[in-house]
Amino acid sequence: MLLKFKIKDIVDKYNNQPRSCGDIDCNMMILELYEPEAFLALHKKYKTLIGGARKAKALFGYPSILEFVKNNENYISISPSFAKLGDIGTIVDKHCTFLHLGRSYLSITLDENKNEVFRIVPKLAIELTNCKFFRRI
Repeated sequence: MLLKFKIKDIVDKYNNQPRSCGDIDCNMMILELYEPEAFLALHKKYKTLIGGARKAKALFGYPSILEFVKNNENYISISPSFAKLGDIGTIVDKHCTFLHLGRSYLSITLDENKNEVFRIVPKLAIELTNCKFFRRI
């Protein structure tokens, strides 16, 4: 399946959904898009961020998507200015990953009740000074 169609499926599934660790969260979003076997191995196997980090480390050797892509030969680090549709953004000092959609990002944000929910946000909504971007090759 072409990447843009897979991304559309991810956006349709995750957009406007509340974050649910192990099911609808930023790690599962990236794994579902690019690493389907890892997604199936981890899906609904944790209920907290710490539990997810422990389970991911036990299964794959890395506690986060950032560590996973940094150490995986199928991904390259890219400059934020060269990021494009489908690239993975990570906020280095937070456990946060987002998906580049071209003119926007699919990211977790707070709704009006301060609940974490996936939303399509404008590029200016995420400060990129502490972000790293990766591309699946």
